Amino acid sequence: MNRICLLSMLPFFSFPAIIGADDDTRTVEAEFERCESTMERVKRDMLRFEEAVDRLKRAIEGSKSAKDQETMQSFLKLENRVDYLRGRIDRSAGQRDKVSSDLKSAGATCPSCVSSSVNLYCRNSETLTSEIEKCLADAAALEDRIGGGKSDATIDIQRTAIAAAMAKRKSLLDTCSSEAGKTLWKQCDVNLRRADSLKAAGAVEESKQALKLVKLLLDKAISKCGGK
Repeated sequence: MNRICLLSMLPFFSFPAIIGADDDTRTVEAEFERCESTMERVKRDMLRFEEAVDRLKRAIEGSKSAKDQETMQSFLKLENRVDYLRGRIDRSAGQRDKVSSDLKSAGATCPSCVSSSVNLYCRNSETLTSEIEKCLADAAALEDRIGGGKSDATIDIQRTAIAAAMAKRKSLLDTCSSEAGKTLWKQCDVNLRRADSLKAAGAVEESKQALKLVKLLLDKAISKCGGK
């Protein structure tokens, strides 16, 4: 009788362990998905940085006064960063594929086996975000200084500031319990993309207005979600 009772209790003791493993897996996978989204934004910002460097190159080639030593050194530094950052982004794609494969292989049995790889991937995406934002700001400042497309430079500076504010508040807004706050947060991303599309189409003033709307929506989203 005692043996039967003990055997009948085994599932009871093993069940919490299985649930715990599943919870860990979901946590690791959720973090990985969040960082994949961050890396997608990194790719979009990288394209904007490459476009800014191309504009600078054309502006310098078309202006004798822009070819002073200080300007050329600043430009070459930015141009070198394009290759460096592009290489890191390309390598991150291989890192992402490996983590994705490891997560599928580990399943619910060993999420901790890949958590360090996920953490490394996330740190890389966050570092790239900061570095590209700084490069965009430096490119915009140089573009403004040499007079090669001041409107574009102003937009880049504004967008960089807004993107940084969104990234800073992301954890608060992603976990927001207010439906109104969630809707406003989604609209921030929609209008940020709209601003990028308008700028790419040459609609400078409309792009500026879209960026102003993003700032307004962000402030309201933060308020609705209990932030300050």
